[in-house]
Amino acid sequence: MNMKQAYNLVWLSPKFVSPESQNTTPFFEPIPPHPLKSMMDAALRNPSADVLLWVDSQRMTSEQMEWLKATAASCSSGNLSVRDLREIPRYREEKLFNQPDNNPNWRQQKQSLIWAQVDTARVLVVEECLRTGGYDNAAYADADVIDFDFLRPKIRRALEQYGVIVARQQRAPWVEHHMFAFSKSRLPELKTLLDNTLDWVYLKQQNGYRPFQDFVEPLLASITDNHPEACMLNCRFDPKAKAIEARPDNAVTVSTESVAGRLAEAVLLKQ
Repeated sequence: MNMKQAYNLVWLSPKFVSPESQNTTPFFEPIPPHPLKSMMDAALRNPSADVLLWVDSQRMTSEQMEWLKATAASCSSGNLSVRDLREIPRYREEKLFNQPDNNPNWRQQKQSLIWAQVDTARVLVVEECLRTGGYDNAAYADADVIDFDFLRPKIRRALEQYGVIVARQQRAPWVEHHMFAFSKSRLPELKTLLDNTLDWVYLKQQNGYRPFQDFVEPLLASITDNHPEACMLNCRFDPKAKAIEARPDNAVTVSTESVAGRLAEAVLLKQ
């Protein structure tokens, strides 16, 4: 039986492009070459999946949007497309996604608003694909994850048997959210995760890693009879596909940021 599957990528800028600057902002490529190549490689690795690159059309110029769509369409596998997050009603209507991050140190400060936005958006696009897109399975992966493949035996088995697979921290016993996939059978749990994430970022003014961890770890223990490793995967990364490059402020990607930073954060939160 052929499964309809979506592989989601997210790229967000911390700031919006004002209507008056649409035609005056000098053009630059909204995604640097190496991360964009990594996204195309993801499409080549998953030729039977729809690979969806989600961006916010209000955070880049119309020229950048058209350039990005044309570039995605040139991918030889023919399955990479650009989608506008503003097509999703909940994204469009949530206050969280309608404010810029004006923190000049957002790159270093992982509790800055942009990180709450991208952490929530990654859950939202997977939920949207399963709820309205007609997909059987939907995955999210950071731009620098280089080994997610829906046909990989462990991924296929986990989705068929448990309806979920997530990345794990390679040197620690807890989950990471740089890669995860859910089947449609887990849509109720995914909706709860999305609601929990939104509640957390509004209440705590922090990024969305903690609610992901707090929700997914007990879920895996429950559905696997305390053998969560059956639904956990160590991912490999392309070190050149960095999350943030020395570009203008609206050249920002969702990538693994800093594994060391996430590890330190998780240690603190566990205490």
